[in-house]
Amino acid sequence: AFNPAGGMHHAHADRAAGFCIYNDPAVAIECATREHAGLRVAYVDIDAHHGDGVEEAFRQRSDVLTLSVHETGRYAYPGTGHVRDIGEGEGRGFALNVPLPLYAGPESFRLVTERIIVPALAAFRPDVVFLQAGADAHSADPLVQLENTVEGFTDTVEGVVRAADELCDGRLVMTG
Repeated sequence: AFNPAGGMHHAHADRAAGFCIYNDPAVAIECATREHAGLRVAYVDIDAHHGDGVEEAFRQRSDVLTLSVHETGRYAYPGTGHVRDIGEGEGRGFALNVPLPLYAGPESFRLVTERIIVPALAAFRPDVVFLQAGADAHSADPLVQLENTVEGFTDTVEGVVRAADELCDGRLVMTG
């Protein structure tokens, strides 16, 4: 499934945030895990901004892995998503943040895909992968300076799609 207008990952349960009135990834994941007991969902977020709302929604759960690759919060909204943020309680170890430095570029995204995203998915063994593929890490975006390219995005998305094919029979939900 693909929703190019979705991926509003900043809204929280009690408030809108970062241009996001609601949090469609969190709602979709919550609905799926309620309808299918025992379902394991891996949420991969490659938007330039930390997927703080989704991480907050599931930070105490071990059935949802949240993995966010984003520009360091030192400069970019929302200022969260530090490597030390790994979840809490039962969810400790099920949140993974990869804050990238300014001007990281496509090679950094390739390395993150190969060395962090794909191995984390393989270790978690999800039943479905949810990919938030916001394109604001692109070099033309005026709000961040990650300097990714179309080829860099393609490599990352293809890596996640391959992992979903191998790990969960291609069950993938993607937002733009």
